Amino acid sequence: MHTGHTRKPARIEAFFMVGMVGLVLTLIARPAHAQEPRTWPAGRFTEWSTPTPNSCPEEVLPSGKGQFFFTETFGNNLGWLDEANNLIEEWAFPANTYPLAITPGLGRTLFVTNENDTIGLFDMDKSTFTQWPTSEFGFVVVSGTHVFFTELDTNKIGMLDPSTNTLTEWTSPTPASVPFGIALGKEGRIFFAEQIGKFAMLDPFRNTITEWSLPGTPLLLDLQVSGDFAWSPDFASNLLDRLDLVNNVIYQFAPPTPNSGPNILALNPQSGSVLFTETAGNNIGELFPAEEPPVAIIKVTPVVSAASPVVTPVAPTTFALTHTEARVTPTVTEVTGVVTGGFTEWMIPTPVSTPIGIAVEQPSGTIEFTECGSKVGTLVVGSKGVN
Repeated sequence: MHTGHTRKPARIEAFFMVGMVGLVLTLIARPAHAQEPRTWPAGRFTEWSTPTPNSCPEEVLPSGKGQFFFTETFGNNLGWLDEANNLIEEWAFPANTYPLAITPGLGRTLFVTNENDTIGLFDMDKSTFTQWPTSEFGFVVVSGTHVFFTELDTNKIGMLDPSTNTLTEWTSPTPASVPFGIALGKEGRIFFAEQIGKFAMLDPFRNTITEWSLPGTPLLLDLQVSGDFAWSPDFASNLLDRLDLVNNVIYQFAPPTPNSGPNILALNPQSGSVLFTETAGNNIGELFPAEEPPVAIIKVTPVVSAASPVVTPVAPTTFALTHTEARVTPTVTEVTGVVTGGFTEWMIPTPVSTPIGIAVEQPSGTIEFTECGSKVGTLVVGSKGVN
């Protein structure tokens, strides 16, 4: 268990770790496209600096009507942006909390995973924050009244029941797998990415964990699920991996920018596209899978293992939060997207901005994202094929 904030946020840590150890990111050879990279359409970036300096915004969560929440991991805050009014509100969390991931709760509440190894419940109306201790921190998703989350270093999937103050944990059958991104699938199943290169699924009703292994030395981070497909970015191999859960086949797509460091995904149900941040490439990317041939198609065999749950009572602690507001003048920049096959990439105007979190507001289609360089931003693009 971590006793203090002694390291960078986990996804940033992975990014810098790659550089520190001198790992050469290998770009799988792309198939030849029928046309050279072309440009369309103009994208409009709007960027706001957070009132708290050196805050490192990480996760982003749309709240509708041009507004979104975001975590400030280094700043120890939860932030909220009203785009139309250029207003940023910040709630200061208890000392050394270091919030990481957020997901909606009931009403005007949010669940937050924190690097001090807690799960928190933020109540916007009461301006309170309730924390439950956990074995480790990770990423979070809500299923009904239960909160599921990954536990990186302890190699577990946790489930918090706030109504009974109990924590249930399942251990991954693969030692040191580093479960990271997590998403809710069909029939209450919980999907997660294991950094060592496995897609995984917890069935909390049958107490089983199913794993699908990737070849090579991948570094899987985020995970998103849509129907019978699960997606995960492979940071180390510069790939977007899609698992067909029905046929047990993995399709791999290679972004055009070499060594771009694909990090976090957002699925756009309106267009069928996949949005993603390129942390090393300083881009926002979009993939239309139907327009891009995969660089590899891999048949995988799922392995199912029993996973006995361990239930532990946990005592919550509630804190009153301080709240501040600030008007922030944004920077607006027009950037033309570069299209290669089914991919489009827009370079973020701020150099070395370290983009991390990404989401798509519905129904507007506005792309909302975070920059660990203490900014949050939006990207608005025109219709496909319209310059």
